Amino acid sequence: MQFLNSDDLLQAIDNYTLNGITENNPQLIDIAENRAIEEMKSYLNIRFDVVAIFDPLSKNQLVVMYLVDMVLYHLHARISPDHIPDLRKERYQTARTWLEQVADGFAAPLLPHKNPETTTKFPIRYGSTLPKQENFY
Repeated sequence: MQFLNSDDLLQAIDNYTLNGITENNPQLIDIAENRAIEEMKSYLNIRFDVVAIFDPLSKNQLVVMYLVDMVLYHLHARISPDHIPDLRKERYQTARTWLEQVADGFAAPLLPHKNPETTTKFPIRYGSTLPKQENFY
């Protein structure tokens, strides 16, 4: 059983366009979905229970929205990596940015956390997000 269903995809793309980029092959959607889920898990696995998050019976709509954006980006990239629509690029980048914020602890979605006994401690990060300054006179 897949996590997304056709209604989830059809919220972001029309059926005609979806059939065009998948060549009416539902296996291509499954492959792109599995790849996008693994990509999301690599970010969410740090603090959250990814098994519970990707349970088809309890979907978080924010995860579904970003997953759909990632799946559609991967489907478009399969056809022509140099001519991906700007909308798909922007939405994919937005999804990646959100995942990075969640992984770094700057965004706190309502997702099931890992069991405290199995959660690893975060290493201390040093540095700054500001550009490096050169102070030579």
